[in-house]
Amino acid sequence: VKDADGKTLVEGQDYDLIYPDEMKIPGKYNIEVFFKGNYLGGKDLTFTIAPKATTGVKAKTQTTSSITLTWTKTTGATGYRVYQYSPSKGKYVVKASVKDVTTYKVSGLKAGTTYKFKIKPYVKSDDGTVIWGSASSALSTATKPSTPTVKSVTASSGKATLIWNNVSGES
Repeated sequence: VKDADGKTLVEGQDYDLIYPDEMKIPGKYNIEVFFKGNYLGGKDLTFTIAPKATTGVKAKTQTTSSITLTWTKTTGATGYRVYQYSPSKGKYVVKASVKDVTTYKVSGLKAGTTYKFKIKPYVKSDDGTVIWGSASSALSTATKPSTPTVKSVTASSGKATLIWNNVSGES
């Protein structure tokens, strides 16, 4: 806190603060500054505490067409936004918003394909304001490749020859 001349004031001597006890968790808060001594008046200030970035993002289950994501609960978060990287757009796009859960199943994916995801926590304050935390680190994971189908089997001279269809994403 500084006065009109830019002098730094001393808490307890030049001013007192009143702030809510719960302000250690993410949300929107009001703090009151009461001037005293050589200073008069007061000021109400509003500030926000954003949630910490989501951590522990993992692919719990992968099928040929879906990936189930899980993550560690972020203290104070009331919901999360799931982002998927879009190569055609060159950026992450919103895939879903979820509340009070730490898992999401992304469906409609292509078999044997690599995807990138991020999770961003948020808090909705009492007045409806949404306070966003930072996004998680990117998780790069892939769907399972399709199962190949055997087209033919031929045997000659004690050897068998198999021919199967190619599937994308195999190595």
